[in-house]
Amino acid sequence: MDIHLPDFAPGEYNLILNAMIRVDDGLTFDVYFNNELIKEKVTLNSGPFSFEFFDLGIFSSTQASGNIVTLKIDGSNTVQRSGFLDYFLFEPVN
Repeated sequence: MDIHLPDFAPGEYNLILNAMIRVDDGLTFDVYFNNELIKEKVTLNSGPFSFEFFDLGIFSSTQASGNIVTLKIDGSNTVQRSGFLDYFLFEPVN
C-alpha cells in the first residue's frame, strides 16, 4: 500500500504509526519511505479493536513534495479480517 504524503519541509523526522487491529489477527509489514527501508517487521497484534502506537524511528527527508510511505506486507495471514491505519505522525527532530 502506497501513501502519498502532503508537502512538508525537508529535514529529520520521527515517524509514529497509529493503527488498530483485531485480536489474533496479527499482521507484519515493512515500512519504506521514498523506497528506502526505514523499519522492518512492524507487527500489529493488539486487543479487540484497540489503538496501538508504533515508533518507527528517525528518518531524513531531502525533498519537500512527492514523498511516499509504502507498507509492504511480509508473509501471509489467512485470519486477517479487520485492521485500520489511523494516522502517521511526523515529529520534527530539529
